[in-house]
Amino acid sequence: EAANSIIEKNKTRLEKVVWTANDEGPKIVVNRLLTDGEEGRFVASSIFENKMEKQMMNNDFAILYRTNAQSRAMEDALRKKDIPYRIYGGLSFYQRKEIKDVLSYLRLVINPKDEEA
Repeated sequence: EAANSIIEKNKTRLEKVVWTANDEGPKIVVNRLLTDGEEGRFVASSIFENKMEKQMMNNDFAILYRTNAQSRAMEDALRKKDIPYRIYGGLSFYQRKEIKDVLSYLRLVINPKDEEA
């Protein structure tokens, strides 16, 4: 119902009705955060707290984001909390060729004998 109420406001949408066979869940809570870093930390902290308080497993969680640019903040925050993750339908920020190249150059600047870099 929440998804349909958002979709119906899009003037250029394709007609569709999304549905689930799941039972009705809790109401959606909206949290406004100022930066992508804050958003990543909020999501990672929420996952961590739920894992600890409710004994939930990693595969009980999914993070959906609208653009690939949002992946870095999520990945950084998950790494800092030691929460393993897997990216579906795209590349991890750190697996992108241009990011790997930049990191290799930085490693080489720090250690000119780093032949792998």
